[in-house]
Amino acid sequence: MATFLLVFQPFGLHRIPDEYKLMMISGYGLVTFLCMIFFQGGVKGLFSGYFDESTWTTGKEIIQNLSILGLISIGNFLYTVWIGGVSWSFYSLMLSIVFTFAVGVFPVFFLVIYRYNKLLRKYTTTATHMESHISNTTSEPYQQNIITITLQSQYAQEDLVVELSQLYYLQSADNYVEVVFLGDKGVKKQLIRNTLTEIAGQWEHVGIIQCHRSYLVNIHQVKRITGNAQGYKLFLGEGNLVVPVSRKFAGKVKEYLSQ
Repeated sequence: MATFLLVFQPFGLHRIPDEYKLMMISGYGLVTFLCMIFFQGGVKGLFSGYFDESTWTTGKEIIQNLSILGLISIGNFLYTVWIGGVSWSFYSLMLSIVFTFAVGVFPVFFLVIYRYNKLLRKYTTTATHMESHISNTTSEPYQQNIITITLQSQYAQEDLVVELSQLYYLQSADNYVEVVFLGDKGVKKQLIRNTLTEIAGQWEHVGIIQCHRSYLVNIHQVKRITGNAQGYKLFLGEGNLVVPVSRKFAGKVKEYLSQ
């Protein structure tokens, strides 16, 4: 920011005497640096759940950068008051916010686009690589041997018994889990009283893994995989069933598909 201010000198900065200009404008760069350190070490730590990298979205990236700009604008205002550039007033604070956003909005825009494209390339490339292993994964012996699993309900009489080769995925539905599998007349969905947390991990040894906070997937049913900036999408069965993979679980899915 300091470099931008020195080169373009917007908002009347050209009126600062030359002998003080470099020192005073450099102060804005220092304020910007300290605000970013405070945000990274303080604000993100306080709201670590919201800023979790595994749940990153473009919207969160925009909110994060706008929050940093807001913090910098307040820091710039306090600095300007300290050096005697403006008086302490609500109007001056709003003016500082407007000026800071006017300077920072374009870098923020390009940073968001850059990060989005970087992640898109990363997951698209990895998805292409993993897709080459799908044929090996889906030809496991489980398809020749009948493996039956019991998905337990909190009500014993509602336990669901299903063949592994017919199970597609499980999705969280509040206090229930929706099981999607192949029935006699096509794809069937059935609710059981349980939580995904209770079921997750019980059947990893046969290829039922968590790929999203709301999904467990039968990795043997994956027929195609695509990548986007948030992670991957798995296409199951005939390709008409789609399950998301979040960044948090992308490594696990990659490990299973690469075996």
